Amino acid sequence: MKKQDRDEQLRRWLREGDPLTDAAEPTSATRATVVEAARQQAARRESPALRLAAGGLVAATTVFLLLTWIALRVPDTTTMPPHTGEIVTLPTDSQARQVQFTTPGGTRIVWVLDPNFEI
Repeated sequence: MKKQDRDEQLRRWLREGDPLTDAAEPTSATRATVVEAARQQAARRESPALRLAAGGLVAATTVFLLLTWIALRVPDTTTMPPHTGEIVTLPTDSQARQVQFTTPGGTRIVWVLDPNFEI
């Protein structure tokens, strides 16, 4: 038997054993069900609530990125210029020293250094 005859014989057996050759109706019903489900899903995807939520998310992300970009562009005004401390000697017997700092915001820091302090 030639190869071509064997291939033809195999094709004939496959066609004879195919359970769906005479069942065109169930195939059409299955196809109609799948097409209808795809249409329903497409309709759900186009719902106004989903579009509104997606638009809100895009708007919030845009605002966040814009504010971040602006924050990176604005010069930092919170850095303190170098301030030198002022040492004041108190007229007491202990000879404690006092160091005073003033921040740019107006906060005053006073340290009293006790020379008799021991750990």
